[in-house]
Amino acid sequence: MKILKFSGEFCVACKVLTSQLEGYKDYDIDNLDMTTDTEKFQKYAVRKLPTLIAVDSNGTELCRKIGSCTLSEFKDWVKQTIQKNDKKLDV
Repeated sequence: MKILKFSGEFCVACKVLTSQLEGYKDYDIDNLDMTTDTEKFQKYAVRKLPTLIAVDSNGTELCRKIGSCTLSEFKDWVKQTIQKNDKKLDV
């Protein structure tokens, strides 16, 4: 599983989320910016920032979280995503 983090440089909530997730190492987090990663923004139909999307090894969306969160909330979201998708993941 991989986490896609969609954000924008102007977005204050995105900056807060980035600081919350600093040092998180359990899963890879791809940081995607709205000005340079437009194809992925379109592919996953991202409309609000920040948006976190958990994807499987094929890039299929498993779960989405919109808005900033604390590290604890993020870890809970990851745990819930794994539990909901355990048959689809190699965990």
